[in-house]
Amino acid sequence: MEWKNSPYIKIGEVKIDKNGLLNPASCDNEMLSFNPFESKIFFQPVGKIQKLRDEAYKVSIQTRRKMNKLLKYNK
Repeated sequence: MEWKNSPYIKIGEVKIDKNGLLNPASCDNEMLSFNPFESKIFFQPVGKIQKLRDEAYKVSIQTRRKMNKLLKYNK
């Protein structure tokens, strides 16, 4: 998506090897998480709704980790 009246500024790049993450027999991939609130302060979302979003991310990550640990060890 292009933004009007704003220059393109590349801030980073993510490279993942073709076979680097996708092992169907492993739950380790499911242990990965992304939280925009763990970035530099000037990249973090702001506002009241974003504070709720931050809490939702934390709960979601904790829940996924618990579920995935159970799945991993109950095979």
